[in-house]
Amino acid sequence: KDVKKLLYYNINSLQFCYDEILTCLEKIKEEETEEEPNQEDISILKKKISQYDYTLMMIAEFIEYFSKNYQDILLSDEVKDSFSNIMIDILTKYSDPLKDKYDILNKNAMLYRHENICMFVVNVIINITYEPIIYDKFIKLLKKCDTYQSNLVIKIVDDNNLPIDNLQYYLMQDINNKIEKLEIVEDVDEDVEIPDEFCDPIMSTLIETPIMLPNNIIIDYSVITRHLLNNDNNPFNREKL
Repeated sequence: KDVKKLLYYNINSLQFCYDEILTCLEKIKEEETEEEPNQEDISILKKKISQYDYTLMMIAEFIEYFSKNYQDILLSDEVKDSFSNIMIDILTKYSDPLKDKYDILNKNAMLYRHENICMFVVNVIINITYEPIIYDKFIKLLKKCDTYQSNLVIKIVDDNNLPIDNLQYYLMQDINNKIEKLEIVEDVDEDVEIPDEFCDPIMSTLIETPIMLPNNIIIDYSVITRHLLNNDNNPFNREKL
């Protein structure tokens, strides 16, 4: 549980770091469009980016290590949703057309590069492909994300001209194609209304693994285990679980 909690917090910290970096880049780009850009403000923002980038890459290395050695923990019920959501978020923000918002003109005095976080995502995805059962679970998670868009997995490679070899590119294409095929299956059931008794009372999503709480409320196992990472109390009556 402690390892999962640590991983969960690091995933959230990763998102905080790259969101702060992207916010700074957007401000720099706005400043660069001015007739007389304020170089002092730009310099301060670049220093801030460098500070966040150092933490970002340390956390990325930590998560990448898990993707290579402990895929089952990374895709455990407590962590999987946060992990898949952040993968989709990076794939979206670092691909066209959104990534143009953060492409500044002058990158001098700044170690941060988009390519580093993009390669992190590529490495994590490729690491997961080596475990067939985990791989299958992962692509289903990506497809289930509300923010998933067509061909996102391969777009991050193409839009950023990432320096990967032919095998890596093939693997990225393969996972992209498998997600696209899943889309056809998902669309068939789009209009089917799920009865309330089959929905999780917190997330309002289909209960995949039902578990009954002491107060007789049925909830999805992944939802309650994720809740317990931060809080040991019953979410409905605050009694100790």
